[in-house]
Amino acid sequence: MSVHAVFRIVSVSVLAGVLVMSFVPSDSVDPFRLHVGDSFEIGHLVAYALLAAAAMLSLPRRTLTLWRGAGIVLAISLLGLAIEVLQPLAGRTTSIVDITENEIGIACGVALFCGYLVVEKVRARGIFRRSCGG
Repeated sequence: MSVHAVFRIVSVSVLAGVLVMSFVPSDSVDPFRLHVGDSFEIGHLVAYALLAAAAMLSLPRRTLTLWRGAGIVLAISLLGLAIEVLQPLAGRTTSIVDITENEIGIACGVALFCGYLVVEKVRARGIFRRSCGG
């Protein structure tokens, strides 16, 4: 199984988790919430960072163009917005703070992906081996 296939499975799993956690009653997810201060919730940030990074890593590098990457980011962003808008149908509330946390998470996921690309490029050129005497 290729690494891209593994990241596709991770993407779908994280997406399923986000959808389930977003639409179950609020008191069911309270034990899973990780708050920083009074309002900032780490769970949104981590979930959307994982979703964005895994979605980007699920495509082979030769097929991932700037436009495809932007499309992935836009799709995940719109998904987060749609979830927040639809949450009142499940007895929950729409939150601007949650939308902001989702967007920060997506940005962190893109940063993780870019960091991964830099490390891969450096490793492919053997820079670490030459500078460390190996």
